[in-house]
Amino acid sequence: KLGLKVEQVESIKGKLEDKAVVWIKIKRPIRVYVYGTVMGGRVVGFSWDEEHTLRNLFAKTGTLPKRDKEIKFHIEVVREGKVVYKKDATMLDVPNMNFELEDKDYIRISYNEIRITVLGRSVHQGLFYIPKDITLKYFLLKLGGVKANTSNLKVFRGDKVYDFKMSIEKLPEFKLKEGDVLLFVDSDDNFVYIIGDIGHPGSIYTGGMPMNLIRVLNLSGGLSGWETKRTVKIMRSNGKVETYPFEFETLSKVYVNGGDVIYVEPRSFNKIFVLGAVKNPTVLFIDKNTTLIDAIMRAGGFKSLAIKDKVYVFRGGTNGPVEVFDMSWVEKGKTGKNPVLEPGDIVYVPDNPMISITQMISMVNTMISFVNNSIALYNGITGKTTPIIIQGGGAPTQ
Repeated sequence: KLGLKVEQVESIKGKLEDKAVVWIKIKRPIRVYVYGTVMGGRVVGFSWDEEHTLRNLFAKTGTLPKRDKEIKFHIEVVREGKVVYKKDATMLDVPNMNFELEDKDYIRISYNEIRITVLGRSVHQGLFYIPKDITLKYFLLKLGGVKANTSNLKVFRGDKVYDFKMSIEKLPEFKLKEGDVLLFVDSDDNFVYIIGDIGHPGSIYTGGMPMNLIRVLNLSGGLSGWETKRTVKIMRSNGKVETYPFEFETLSKVYVNGGDVIYVEPRSFNKIFVLGAVKNPTVLFIDKNTTLIDAIMRAGGFKSLAIKDKVYVFRGGTNGPVEVFDMSWVEKGKTGKNPVLEPGDIVYVPDNPMISITQMISMVNTMISFVNNSIALYNGITGKTTPIIIQGGGAPTQ
């Protein structure tokens, strides 16, 4: 009579007597939010007749990409601000994860591994996933060697550069860290190397002749943004570092030689984040005419559950003022407010009309951390390379 199925009833308290109060607990659909370095922010829904377990979460989302089954990941379940479950596990443990999830749980899943970018004269180039605390010497042995005439290895870590002579036997116990860029340099000094915010990082053959810096930038795919107020650093083969403003007239007078390393500093000031209930939450580089609807469309558009009449814009970051815009006019064929975005802005499209600003800021900060560590690293430094995974006991596999 209530329109319920027997399977939907979890428990009943009370007897069916005249004027009695009967408590019926029913199974309801739930939604949880999954984030971390394994996958971007995503809302996952469970119907009432599904098991609401971590095991089923992995089955529904395919959260874990194909990796060595022995590589560990860390999982935490946060409920009402408290961690109610945490575990270090491998893919082999997933079938036994029977922990029951509840509506509005937050699940963070991250690998206990780091990402390394390899460029230059190595046998394999690209983005590598390796276990934490691995040493440079061990990594090079797994890498499968370097090409002939490779003399030096430069490790770029933030603003620091570590230079090693290419002798595996004599390499120190140098531990690699998240985001390191390894550049293998040719001993015949006929290559210049370019890394950073450039279309195609890598090496360019000079033929033993000086090469104009503008030509090197063009051969490397050029810059993809509208803003040119950045700097270019050149690490000469003799160790000297030169810094130039990104001005055509200045750079056209600069020449590089074999063995030089060119570093185009990433542009952080014309970057925005588009997060929440859009199809492709991401980081975008904007120009002075980019509007809110431009950013949403470049992020794939609204998801079906998006609250379109309450789109939040954090001006300059989560510590700045918050503006709310009604963007429901987009799908109604009408016109409405469409503000111009500025560098550092964060666009957040909610899918829960009851979410508070405090909850939103916490969620946004978490997603920004993920985006910075993955998209900025993958696209901003490595370019469009195919990830190569170092497996625990064997050679690299594409």
